[in-house]
Amino acid sequence: MEKFQFRINQKIEFINGNDYLGTSLVQDYREDYFLVSIPLKGYQKHLLQVGDVVTGIYYDTDGKLYRFESKVLERVVQNIAMFKLSIPEKLTKVQRRDYVRLLVTMPVQYLHITPETKLDFEDEDNTGVPVPLETGTLLDISGSGVHLATSKPLDVGESIFLAINTDDLQISVKGKVVRCYAEFLNNKNTYHNGIRFIKLSESKRDKIIGFIFKKFREGRQKGVLL
Repeated sequence: MEKFQFRINQKIEFINGNDYLGTSLVQDYREDYFLVSIPLKGYQKHLLQVGDVVTGIYYDTDGKLYRFESKVLERVVQNIAMFKLSIPEKLTKVQRRDYVRLLVTMPVQYLHITPETKLDFEDEDNTGVPVPLETGTLLDISGSGVHLATSKPLDVGESIFLAINTDDLQISVKGKVVRCYAEFLNNKNTYHNGIRFIKLSESKRDKIIGFIFKKFREGRQKGVLL
């Protein structure tokens, strides 16, 4: 079997759990390492940490997506600053629609799922929305999860109920917190939470994916890159 090779100028999206870290381009490929540009999330750079193992979604030239893990070996500067990553031991083909991610700024309400509330949400296709207890902001959304900003930290591993109610998307889903970190802005902490959807029905996933592609189409019509 021919050894897989990363191709120069192909896109890689780096994620941590369900948290989107940024997009890079492959700059070089060698037998025992490859180089990527510094990941960008919008206009903000995200510096990878030497020694960390990162997860990437590689966009191949044939339109297929592959998930992999690599170790950050070092930061190098040639014409531009880059990161040197180890060649992954394996690449796993993933469903494209689950990883198409839309950057948004969207209000959302959420509720911590506890033993007292759990029985209310056993029906995964339930479209009823209970009275939420907290308000946050979605910063991105995909078919597999969201990036949620909150004023209070969420506990990694806990389950929450999300209620999205906008003109274009009305949906209620369950999620699991897979990552949480704080960012100090405007003299206060904002907490960034990676949320992975759990037990999401196909009808709800299709609804989310439909919303994402609708926004992409609207952006292209306006000449805006989302």
